[in-house]
Amino acid sequence: MEGERRFVPQEEKNDKEFNIKSFDCKTFDLDKIGDIPEEHHKEVILKLIEFGITWSPVDYLEKFTGLDEKDHKEIAKKLTEVGNSYVVIAKLEKFTGLDKEDQKKIALDLINTGRGNLVVENKDKFIELDEEIISKIGLK
Repeated sequence: MEGERRFVPQEEKNDKEFNIKSFDCKTFDLDKIGDIPEEHHKEVILKLIEFGITWSPVDYLEKFTGLDEKDHKEIAKKLTEVGNSYVVIAKLEKFTGLDKEDQKKIALDLINTGRGNLVVENKDKFIELDEEIISKIGLK
């Protein structure tokens, strides 16, 4: 009938609302990152790192969309906190926004944990190694 109001159901979402608490690191398939809303991509990376999965998220960092320099710094910091700063150095080109001070913290962490050789092997990736770092790893 003309003028009659009809109920039109909203389009059903075929994807459930994402909940980081129920995210399962064990079964996560990186090819399915597109199924997770972009605003949760940083949370997913951080949770994977906490779980012990560090290389894959960094290797495929570009698949995690919506990340900015601040997020990259946070991811690098998390990797360092869990003892995987070597992953950051190995894939330094994947991280945007890591300044000289950020890189120095990572280098010092590697040196202080007995992995100064990784700083030497990757010295060309650093913006600049200051005197403190150079003297600690014997590059003079």
